[in-house]
Order: sequence, then structure tokens, then C-alpha cells
Amino acid sequence: MLKFLLLFLYSSMLVWSPVPASCQTLSHKVYHVNNIDGSISILGENHGFVPMSVALIASLTHMQSSVDLPARLVLFPADEPQLLAVFTPKQPEYSFHYKCHFDLGMYTGYSPPDSSLIYPLPFKNQTDTFIPKHEPNQNVYTFSLPVTTPLVAVRDGTVAFIRDNKKNCRLRRNANLIYIYHYDGTYSCYENVAQNSAIVRLGQQVKQGEVIGSFGGNKYNSEFWFSIRYPNKTSSEAAPIVFSDGEKTIPFR
Repeated sequence: MLKFLLLFLYSSMLVWSPVPASCQTLSHKVYHVNNIDGSISILGENHGFVPMSVALIASLTHMQSSVDLPARLVLFPADEPQLLAVFTPKQPEYSFHYKCHFDLGMYTGYSPPDSSLIYPLPFKNQTDTFIPKHEPNQNVYTFSLPVTTPLVAVRDGTVAFIRDNKKNCRLRRNANLIYIYHYDGTYSCYENVAQNSAIVRLGQQVKQGEVIGSFGGNKYNSEFWFSIRYPNKTSSEAAPIVFSDGEKTIPFR
């Protein structure tokens, strides 16, 4: 009896694995539960408005996973927990440890997304000519804009993230952002948004061309930063973009 109790306590110590902080946010999280049959279920919750892609990495000793690891899994918005994986013991003395991180958007396995799409300018053009800068290694596009220039949705989508409460700071970008999720799994990023200028709300459906806020910049930088991002196998990546002003495509410098 004592031998059995010691073995039970030893196995319990091996099974215990704290959920890493990177797996926890206000709207989505990943955690595990111990099942009656001794297996471990990895569950995820997404109480937000758009899909999140989870990168799950685990180290298993004498255990088998129901999914190939490392895994890229999609956590859809839902009221109930979603099963991501099951770790099953193969021997009495087993252990596991896992970590994960989230990326906005839906991982589809396709990288990069559809390159044939032509994007309208992400703002209301107030001058005759715009020649955006392109950072090729990052696929981030910058435009020199007058402050208060209206920013518009480049595609239909869902407002996934808003932060417009930051004051000017000594940074290239002022830290105010709006993200809009698109139904192909990508999302558009609007950076250097004017403080308190967002006129959309989290979870709102927006149409292409709809005003979402205005450009703010800061006293150290007058450029609007824009990108289209998508989850790849391990992280988030920006896609190359072709812009058009409605009549012709726009070159870069």
C-alpha cells in the first residue's frame, strides 16, 4: 500500500506542468486538464471576435501526442473550450511540458497568401501623388501623410484590435494601432493612428473603403505604416502588397 501511494505521488509530481504566461490573455488562453483515463487534454479558449493561430510546442517523456508536434492550430471564437491535443501516457513514469504563443489570424498552410490581390490605398487620398516607401525585408509600407488624414479599410473584415490611447513618444511609431481581420486568414495593420481617433469598435464588421480612424504620427515621425500580415508555421509574417489608386498600380521607392 505504501509503495502504491509513493508511486501515485511521484506520478502526480511528474504530470504537473504550469501553464506558461505566454498562453494566457484576457480573451484567449490554452491550458490542460487531467482525464480519468490518465491522459492529458490540451484545451484552448477564444472569447474574442476573430480566429487566433496557436503555435504549440511540447516536450513529452513516455507520452504520445494526438497531433504532430510542434503543431500550428487554429482557435476559433467560441463560448466553449476547444480540444487542441491529447497527451497519452505510455509508461507509468511520464512527464510533459508545453508552451505556446498566439498570432492573430487563421493559419491556412498557404504561405504567402494570394499575391494577385490589388489593394486600394489605406487612406483617403488628399493629394495627387503618393509614392510609398517599401521595406523589402519586412514588407511594411510607409506613406508620408498630413496629420488627420482619414484611414480606410482596404478590404471587408472584422475589427480585431484597437489601441488609440497612447500619447506622442520618442518612437518611429506612436504605438496606436488598428487591426482588421480578413476572411482569408490575413489581417491589415494600421500604425501611427491618431490618439482617440478610432471610430470603429472591437468586433465591428467593416466594408472596404469605410473610414476607421485618422493618421496621427508624432512629432518625431510623419509616416503612416501599413502591412498585411498572416500566421505562418511558427509566427506572424507580412505579405508583399500591390496598391492601386483606382486607375493604376502605385510604384514604390
